[in-house]
Amino acid sequence: MGDVTALIAASLTGGLPKPTTRPGRAALARLADGRVEFDGPLALGRKQLRLLAIDDVAVRAPEEARAERAARTG
Repeated sequence: MGDVTALIAASLTGGLPKPTTRPGRAALARLADGRVEFDGPLALGRKQLRLLAIDDVAVRAPEEARAERAARTG
């Protein structure tokens, strides 16, 4: 459970843990060494991480990007 918690607690970018932060690198290492495993489409895994994310910026970022695109297109 600690491995999954580390994955959830890491700041996200693009739906995956940020490799530029220490918690993000630790979470990516857990994915790489197989302690945490996703079975299925990667896009679904990214959405699930956003859903479980503790960092509210990770949840708000897609909405803000959508609003920004809508403002540019008129």
